[in-house]
Amino acid sequence: MTGTNKNDKQLLLSSDNPITSVEEDTVGRLSMADSFIDSILNYDTSRGLVVGLMGPWGSGKSSFINLSRVCLKERLIDVIDFNPWFFSNTNQLAEYFFKELSSQLRLKGKNFEKIAGIVEKYSGLLSPIAILPGMGWWERLLKITGKFTKLRYDGVEKRRAEVTKALKKLNSPIVVIVDDIDRLSTTEIGEVFKLVRLTANFPNIIYLLAFDRQRVECALDESGVPGRAYIEKILQVMYDLPEMPKSVSRDQTFKELNKIMNDIPESAFDQDRWADVYFEIIEPNITTIRDVKRYALSANITINMLKSDVDIVDVLALEAIRIFQPSLYFKIKQSVNVLAERSGSVLDDDDKNQRMIDNLIAGDDEEYIKCVIRRIFPVARKYVDSTRYDYSYVNEWRRGGRVAHEDNLNTYLEHLPTEGLRIVKMANTAYDIMDDLTKFSKFVEDISPSDLEGFIQSLEAYEGEYKKEQVTPASIVLMNNIYRIPEKKHRSMFDITRLDIIAGRVVLRMLRSIKDGDERESVAKNILPQLESYSTQLDFIELIGHKEGLGHKLVSKDLAESLHSDLIKKVYSQRPIRFEKEWQLLRLYYIVASEKGDEYIPFKISKLSEGRKLLQNAYAETRSQPSGSRVVKITPELQWNALVKIIGSEKVLRTIVTKLKKKDGDTPLITLAEKYLDGWRPSYDNE
Repeated sequence: MTGTNKNDKQLLLSSDNPITSVEEDTVGRLSMADSFIDSILNYDTSRGLVVGLMGPWGSGKSSFINLSRVCLKERLIDVIDFNPWFFSNTNQLAEYFFKELSSQLRLKGKNFEKIAGIVEKYSGLLSPIAILPGMGWWERLLKITGKFTKLRYDGVEKRRAEVTKALKKLNSPIVVIVDDIDRLSTTEIGEVFKLVRLTANFPNIIYLLAFDRQRVECALDESGVPGRAYIEKILQVMYDLPEMPKSVSRDQTFKELNKIMNDIPESAFDQDRWADVYFEIIEPNITTIRDVKRYALSANITINMLKSDVDIVDVLALEAIRIFQPSLYFKIKQSVNVLAERSGSVLDDDDKNQRMIDNLIAGDDEEYIKCVIRRIFPVARKYVDSTRYDYSYVNEWRRGGRVAHEDNLNTYLEHLPTEGLRIVKMANTAYDIMDDLTKFSKFVEDISPSDLEGFIQSLEAYEGEYKKEQVTPASIVLMNNIYRIPEKKHRSMFDITRLDIIAGRVVLRMLRSIKDGDERESVAKNILPQLESYSTQLDFIELIGHKEGLGHKLVSKDLAESLHSDLIKKVYSQRPIRFEKEWQLLRLYYIVASEKGDEYIPFKISKLSEGRKLLQNAYAETRSQPSGSRVVKITPELQWNALVKIIGSEKVLRTIVTKLKKKDGDTPLITLAEKYLDGWRPSYDNE
């Protein structure tokens, strides 16, 4: 599909109405209409003619009628539009009809004045008859004989004969078009067909009735009249408007979609997926020209709202489901958790999810719904055909705007960017500047701390696409911002993402993208001195090293051990300057103390910022849940033994706490430290 200009788009927005000119005939029905008119004009109309143009709602009956008008006009055939919607009371139908016929005859010129006058007088005679409710006008005529004189009745018959005689003098028939009969109420449909039945034998009058046969037959059945037999008795010619060929509906759909894709870059449209999605999900729902228009108009609104936030192919598929399969759409809205993947969703209840999918596909449309799952919700395929996708696909879906990821599906359903999508878009922007240390550093510094964790995690989605020139600057910036990531006070018991892991996962993947070992070591040695804190340097060395449970062996063992040893010496001899960036100061000092062994001389903590940071790093929470209870107990604690080992004694530690209390006041952290100084320990320490 390709884009078009804005004028085309404006045309589309008002194109759900029937066409009114030959120029608008995009499906090639003019020749069909021409042949249709030729056929009905070849019939003998000396006793009238009733033609039925039938087709389901949306099949283009009104457009076909309008094309037929063009053909009638070319043949100088007069047309009367008899619109039952215009009268306020069904009892006025007959009178209204003959007044319309009279008016149309007057428009033909002076030669038709006499005929028009006769028809008008006839309509006037019908007026008092029409006031009796609850019956057709001819039945009312029979009832009226008891209230009006026989002269009146004879007058009606006389005028009717005069009308018949006058209409016979016409050189060409008049076509009376009655459209949209199927949109009338059940009672009104019955009244229209009674009118036609009782006036159908007037000479040179051709009724052209357009309606949905199934709807009208049902309405007549409800009125106590056998619908099908009644229609077949009244209609002398029945023409079923042919269904639109699939090739035509396809061309029309593509044409309309092209008009709404102006602002969407071609790169955002997945041609590889489009064919399968169109033929399996969209096309089965489109059978009429109105379906095409309804679909395009609705998709236009949604695409304009979402822009490129959600994959366009997925949007077009879901729009077809929303418009034509509302029950399925509702089920999809109720099944987001099983249809779309969530980042880190490792605890899914497969039995529960299987039941949800079974409920989703239950019914007559099982194969269609399975196609929907295969094409736009692949994560759920494991419940229908045992196909499974690993976690690498989740990142791809999230970054590509696929509704297979929960953030993107919710964005489509809510028509508002979710928090997750906002972060992903931020990562998309950042990716393009990751090779520029200054620009990328400024970009990340401007991200609020509350967004940092999600932002860094989103960069994992680019695994396999990292460029060599991005590795060094991006690693430096991400590692230097670890300290800015807020520690979640109450992480889930299953959440294992420590601050260092969040950034380390991305840095690890970038370093792994460099396949040559010597080149990777060179990059690592270039990154290390540009890391701004000892805490971060220690984390980086452990990440690339060989330490069991921590290292990923990205450099040689000798290099890793040398870098580690140099850092320990440096920390011991030259303390940090900016303690606010030391996010693991306690662990850093503890490693120094442990590796120095008997040679270790306790650090002299002279700066309050250093003592405060040590206490903050020592803080932890233990969660416990008593048997038989849903209540989770949270116990705050301090890594007290590590503090004492680093500082040297509880006496020195008390001095530090006293100074901090004087500066900071009775904070919860100070209160907890004082409890430890007074001998309190968590209960399990005394067991």
